[in-house]
Amino acid sequence: MIKKDEAKLCFPEFTRTGYSFESRARSDDFTSAIGRISIHFSQLEKTIRQAIEFLLKLNPAFSDMILSDLTFRKKLELLEILVYHNLKQDYFDTGDKIDPERYFNEMFKAIRKCAELRNKIMHSSWPDMYVGDEKKRISKKLKGRKGVKYEVETMNSAYLLDIDDYIVTIWSEIKEYFECNVFDSQYLDRILYE
Repeated sequence: MIKKDEAKLCFPEFTRTGYSFESRARSDDFTSAIGRISIHFSQLEKTIRQAIEFLLKLNPAFSDMILSDLTFRKKLELLEILVYHNLKQDYFDTGDKIDPERYFNEMFKAIRKCAELRNKIMHSSWPDMYVGDEKKRISKKLKGRKGVKYEVETMNSAYLLDIDDYIVTIWSEIKEYFECNVFDSQYLDRILYE
């Protein structure tokens, strides 16, 4: 049996080293693009949280208690319920752009596509991560009676940036819509520096 003090030798506590990024890691376009996908998807999720917070008229303390532990999927489902509930009451204005129901159908479809693309990248293994310009992405999914399904895809940094650009485009459209058509000025002032 391992004694408590011996376990710490095997699994050290996290500490900051003080070494620079440049002295420890090689910067490359591929991993930078993955980082961009992660950061921009996080911004999309934040905008969804803000929309829920506003539609439920939650103050920040309650918002954090209610929304902090919800998965992205649950937040999206909640936003969808709130939007379609308020849509029946002519709450949303899409101007001359498009029929509001069609707009939101397309919006939720696009958000789900963002999540699918992000998850495809974040939940894959990359066996040849530091070899060449193109990398193999491998993911495994359990498909009921069919067993495990393997998906193998070759990607490069340009493909990853295409995914990032799509996420940024969808996030920007949603952010702009809610800021211009839904959020009131008091709420906008509060979230401006979040």
